[in-house]
Amino acid sequence: MLQRLIVAALVALMGPIHVRGAELKLSSQGSIEYDSNIRRSSSNAEQDAVFRISQKMRISDQGSGYDYYVEYRLPYQVSLRTDELSDLNHFGAIGGKYRLGPTTFLTTRNNFAFINAASNEQIDLGGGAIRIDSRDEIISRLNGGATLSHALTRRIQGRANFLYSYFDSTDSDRREVNTVGGVVSLNYAVDSKNRVGFGVDVVRQAFADLSRADPITAPQRFGSQTLTYRGFLSWVLRFDDTLSFSARGGPTYVSTTQNGSSAQSDLLTFFGTAALSKRWSPRVNSSINYRRTQSDASGLGGSTILDAAGMSLGWRISQLWSSSLRFDWTQRESVSTFAQKVDTRRWAVAARVARTLSPRLKTTLRLSFNRQISENRTAGTSSDFDSFGAILGFSYLFDPIAIW
Repeated sequence: MLQRLIVAALVALMGPIHVRGAELKLSSQGSIEYDSNIRRSSSNAEQDAVFRISQKMRISDQGSGYDYYVEYRLPYQVSLRTDELSDLNHFGAIGGKYRLGPTTFLTTRNNFAFINAASNEQIDLGGGAIRIDSRDEIISRLNGGATLSHALTRRIQGRANFLYSYFDSTDSDRREVNTVGGVVSLNYAVDSKNRVGFGVDVVRQAFADLSRADPITAPQRFGSQTLTYRGFLSWVLRFDDTLSFSARGGPTYVSTTQNGSSAQSDLLTFFGTAALSKRWSPRVNSSINYRRTQSDASGLGGSTILDAAGMSLGWRISQLWSSSLRFDWTQRESVSTFAQKVDTRRWAVAARVARTLSPRLKTTLRLSFNRQISENRTAGTSSDFDSFGAILGFSYLFDPIAIW
């Protein structure tokens, strides 16, 4: 009865979307999380444990030329000591791939999150690095975009991307951030091992003003508007079936203007990404990656540059056991001269072990350690901290339900 009610509710929410051939997947997740520094404090660290249970619902349809998915998760979390962290969180996502012609496709992706920041169950937004938010705030995130791809010939493919993101928080030291941008690129398959390309992208990032309750002791800090222009080259090289390398980057011009004034900061720099992946055996793989790009560090009044490097190792021990190890290093540094200067470095190491208990039941154990060190303070609050975390969780996937 409950499953029928859930199916009816999801179909009603999808409205006019054609669901013939679609199926519904239901799953349950639960976890207990220990954190040695729940508020990310540089002193008097407060440890806490958070219990969480989550229901996930996903409707998808593939293979019809009009593929789509709709996903929603509703986690409920209870904290032992910090009452502000006990609440419902919301995660949602919708997207699809649509065939507009024999060689033309439109792909969309949108997701949102409305969470108390104790939750580590964030939707993966493709950032790569291990991200941790302050734990005493409510966060709203919205990310998405659309990609139009067209094969001009068997070897040449054109692509246009539109992207956007939104961030807001109840933390008095963090700003509302809106980002929109577009990327146009052209790729050429030289042979079976090499693919090269070029393109341009433009991104606009807007930080809102930050108002304070007392204009004397805590005056208003103005936000900014940042325009980023970049031209780039790309290269993908497959050495063999087990080793591949990819790189993309080029000169980037960053222009930031402060709200309410004519103050402007201009910078010519380099943005790019590089990754090396290796499959050592059918059960062991590793990767190394680096990226330099614009950051959305919301405690600032101006744009920042993010440098991030990471390494990962995955090992499927057996049919029932799997494990992974990951190391991340990030640095955020202010761009504009009129904004509060920040030079923050963070490194993190994390390990994960998973055990399949049955074809539909899996349990995981995740351990992580994070350290952040800053040359300056971030938006008036301490940004230096150490944190150790442990998460023990399970997930159960129910039998798929055919809707139509």
